Amino acid sequence: MSTVRYFNPTMRRKILAGEIPWWVEQHPRKAYIVAANLATPDWVDRKQLTRLHQWARFKTLVTGVYHVLDHIVPLTHPDVCGLTVPANLRVITYAQNAAKSNHWNPNQLELFA
Repeated sequence: MSTVRYFNPTMRRKILAGEIPWWVEQHPRKAYIVAANLATPDWVDRKQLTRLHQWARFKTLVTGVYHVLDHIVPLTHPDVCGLTVPANLRVITYAQNAAKSNHWNPNQLELFA
């Protein structure tokens, strides 16, 4: 599933105005879609986000193992809120991402070094 399609400047403005699109209201991942939009700043380079998504798709095709974009610092966590920016994203397998879930460890900051 493509997370890049959730990072939409128009939808972000609507969400900030309290106008959540009908399809988001009905979506089982509503909370994630809203959080992803709010965590994507207007200044982010969307071409880089698209390239990361394309890299995940390429790795899936080459390896036969489903790869996804992972937020290193999670979007929804009681202690932190990561941004949807290239520096906070990495390509990992779906299984790794699912196992990581919403866990956060302050020692993970060394990943940004």
